[in-house]
Parts: sequence; C-alpha cells; structure tokens
Amino acid sequence: MDDDIEANYTSCTERDGDDYFVNMPKGAKKMDSVPTFVDAVAKMDKGGIGWLSAVVRLRADVEEATNHWWSFLCLESKEDFEVIVEERRSEDEIKATITQKVEGVHRNRTFTSIFKKRIYEDGLIIITAEPVVPPPESSLKAHSALGTTQMRFQQVGEKETVMELVKKLEMGQLMSKKATNGFLRKHLSIVTETAFFFVNNLDIEELLPEDGKVFADHLMLRVKGRQERGTSKEEETKAFIKANKAASQLVAKHQFFEPLLCAVLENKLRGISKVEGNAE
Repeated sequence: MDDDIEANYTSCTERDGDDYFVNMPKGAKKMDSVPTFVDAVAKMDKGGIGWLSAVVRLRADVEEATNHWWSFLCLESKEDFEVIVEERRSEDEIKATITQKVEGVHRNRTFTSIFKKRIYEDGLIIITAEPVVPPPESSLKAHSALGTTQMRFQQVGEKETVMELVKKLEMGQLMSKKATNGFLRKHLSIVTETAFFFVNNLDIEELLPEDGKVFADHLMLRVKGRQERGTSKEEETKAFIKANKAASQLVAKHQFFEPLLCAVLENKLRGISKVEGNAE
C-alpha cells in the first residue's frame, strides 16, 4: 500500500440500508512503528477527528475470528477499554458503551454504538458500529465521542481469515492531533493482539512460514515493554514461550531452544565471530 492513499477514497460516512460504512479520506498515510505483519494507514484532522484502516491476517476460520471480536464487544473489558452492554437486541445486534481510557490532561472518551453482525456468502462476515448521538455532558470523568466502525472478515484458507478494519473517531474540538493519534494506536493494538491470540494457540504442525513474523513481532513487543512491567529480557522471553503453544512444544522437544533464544536477545553471541582458530 502506498504511503499516500489518494484514489477511490472519500472523506465521508455512508449508509447502506440499515448499516453505516466508513471510507478512508484522501491524504491518509502509512503508520510507522507498527508490527510488520499489519498494513495500517491513518489520518488525523483538527477537532479530534481521526481515521484508521488496518488489514491483518488471522490464523483462524472466519466464524472463530468473528466470534472472538463479538465476545470482546459483548463480554470483555480490556486494559484500556471498558465495555458495558446496554441492550441485547438480538444475537447479532447489541447496543454497547465503550469507555476508552486516556493518559494525560484529556478526559476519557465514551463511545455508544449500535453493533451489528451480518453473515454473507463465500465466507464473508461484517461487523459494523453505528454511533449513537450522545446526550448533554453529564460526567466529569468521561467525554462523549462518536465512533463509526466497519470490520470485514473474509475466509481465505483453512484457519486463515483476512480482517479489514476501518474506523472513524470524532472526539471533540479540544483533542489534539497527537492525542488523536494515540487513540487510533490503542484501537490498532486490539487488532495486533487478536493476531497474537490466534497464532499463540496453534500447534507446531499448523504453523506457516509467514507466522514467523507474528512470533517475532510479539516477542519484540514484549521485550520492549519490559521496563513498564519491571521484568528482564529473559523473563519476557520465557513468558512468551509459555504463552505460545507452538514455542512451548518446540522447547519440550528441543530444550536448547529457550536458552538459545534468551542468549540472542541478551546479545551474548556478539563475540562469536572473534573466536580464533584454523580451518583445515
């Protein structure tokens, strides 16, 4: 995907029947510092408006991938997101309020939306979120905002689904572009965590070559975040292996793998090229 997304995109939110869809605006740019297996672009405008588009390959069948997201909407609260289901209209439609926590001077943002799940032919499932216009401000801790989302899940192979997420956030005039970018990255992190979740549950025999990128990015993200958790590289490496089914199976079969991986991350192999000796 090019850095500048120009053709075939409009800056608008569209209605198709009863559903809302988001299109990326002109001028969206490729996001930096994101995992290598994610294709993500974003744009921030004045007034706390931001767009995010992300494409990722999930190691799951389409129903499993969709149900994982739907359970997040219906049941789970994450570290940076609090989810409250206000109304279950059917198995495939709910009204929910999601509060996104914010660091710094900005108040938390609360998004109330109607979420719908639609199943189509040829292995396609779409989840949409239509924003509910908020009432006048009544909370000193959270500021009402609008969020429109489309998630497309397309089965492309056995235990392989491509997920495309497009999101528009409207968070208020006082929100800076920098803070808006932070909001979008929080939403992107849920996409990457979903990819990690499914690849971590694969048996070693199920792995494909491209899964190596997901493994590597997951491990490096853990290692980079060790200071916040007060852990070492070795501890994070062992935690990664424990959480990853295939890596655990590999260590059980080849015990050298865990200390080897720890040594590589600790840069203990730097001097190996300086070993002197003659080859005959």
